[in-house]
Amino acid sequence: MAVGELAAVEPELLAFAWEAVTADGPDAGARLDIEWHPARQCCPSCGDVVERQPGSWLRLCPDCESPLQLDGGHDLDILSFAFEAQAECAEADA
Repeated sequence: MAVGELAAVEPELLAFAWEAVTADGPDAGARLDIEWHPARQCCPSCGDVVERQPGSWLRLCPDCESPLQLDGGHDLDILSFAFEAQAECAEADA
């Protein structure tokens, strides 16, 4: 599963919820792999900006103080899904 930085989903909490939901059912032990997709910050004047500005909803370039453009990081997608079919007990005994 792809989780983007701006998707408002915490990967650790998603993994915990997955474990809680599958723990006592037929899918106990099912694995959820989470792929983190960071947002890219770009200044129109300076280019890519790696440094993050904590605590502010308005992100400004640390060099020229222009508003940063954000690209990506909105992902919340299932990238792949796989399962192993289990034979029914009644069918196996017949």
